[in-house]
Formats: sequence, C-alpha cells, structure tokens
Amino acid sequence: GIYTRDLSFQNIISNNSITTFGTGGFGVHFISSSYENVLINNTIVTSEDTAYGIYISDTSCNTTGIINNTITTSGANSYGVHLLNSDLNNINNNNIICSGNDGNGVYFASSSKRNVLNNNIINSTSSAIVSEAMAVSNTISNNTLSVSKNGDYGFYSTSNHYQIDNNQITSSGNNSY
Repeated sequence: GIYTRDLSFQNIISNNSITTFGTGGFGVHFISSSYENVLINNTIVTSEDTAYGIYISDTSCNTTGIINNTITTSGANSYGVHLLNSDLNNINNNNIICSGNDGNGVYFASSSKRNVLNNNIINSTSSAIVSEAMAVSNTISNNTLSVSKNGDYGFYSTSNHYQIDNNQITSSGNNSY
C-alpha cells in the first residue's frame, strides 16, 4: 500500500486502487507526525487477517480529509479505519465494509481526539465503531451503521465527551446493540 512517516505532510492521495494481500497488511499508513494529508476517491482492499484499510498513528493528526473512499477488509480481526493517538481527522462520505470475522469499521484507540466521522456507510461483522478509553471528544454524525455478528455493537465506547447524533444504526445479530 502507501506508507508515509516522519513529518510527511500535505500529500494528496487520490483516485488509486490499493490492494494488499497477506496478514497484517496496510492499505494506507500514516505514522510519526504525518499531517494535513488528504485521501480522496480511493478504493482500498485488504484480504487477510489483522489488516488495516487506513491506519493513522503516533501523533499523525489533522489529516484534513479521508473522503469518498471505498474501504473493504475481508480478513479476521481487521479494521476499515484505525486511529491511534491521532487527532483532528475528518472522515467523511466513505463506504467501509468489513466482512471478516471480528471486522471493525472505525476504531478510535488511545488518545484519538476531536475527530469527525460524518456521512459514512459502515457495514461490519463486529462493531461498526469502537472507542477506547482516552479517545475523547469525537463527533459521530449522519452515519449509516450496520452490524451482523451476534453480541456486537453499532457503537461501542469506554470513553467520554462524544457527540453522537443523526445516525442510523442496525444490529442484526442476536443479543447485539
């Protein structure tokens, strides 16, 4: 896929078809202070376990747009978009499909703050959106979330200070939320 690091900034990644094969693959990975990057109109496919469509980590922030992308993961324990210690990202108008066992659509991990998730369609086997402790002050609005696994969640959070409004959430598995 695409990998940027160490003060990589103001890149526009657009109109690409990115496919990864193999366990632990990354479609796009921003790490180590990558900022003000834009991902627009890409098709990103990962096909093996523990893979990431888009992974933004380690103080990579202000990725001004993840817009109009189609992100598909099919491996177990995979993520459409995973944010780790990443702030001020706008994730808008994407179609995220996670069909593998325990696939998560968007995952806010450890201290990911002030991100906006708006007008996305997220279909996952496990939770559509997960937020860990310390991932605070994120906005989740106008999304369509669908979860198909028994006992899982449209939105699962152990954090606080979220604004969650105008979402359509469908959980079709037994004992799901």
